[in-house]
Amino acid sequence: MILPAGAALASVDLSESEARTMLDGRVAVQGPATGWGMIFTYFYVLYFGILLIHRERRDDAMCAKKYAEDWKAYKRTVRWRILPWVY
Repeated sequence: MILPAGAALASVDLSESEARTMLDGRVAVQGPATGWGMIFTYFYVLYFGILLIHRERRDDAMCAKKYAEDWKAYKRTVRWRILPWVY
């Protein structure tokens, strides 16, 4: 959570988390996304990563069927599917 400058910190328990004051006076406090909350945060990224890879593979199959030799030439030119040097 980012609290505005001069906000009352009485409502926030700072004993278990570190509060950091930014240069403009705002205060950053670790919110509820700790422990099990972090799993849900990473689940979102993982879920959309799987959707993206699944979509890429379907598109690759459809383009290979539709464009045949031109698609093979394209794949020789563009080696990476989504992320260069990774996939």
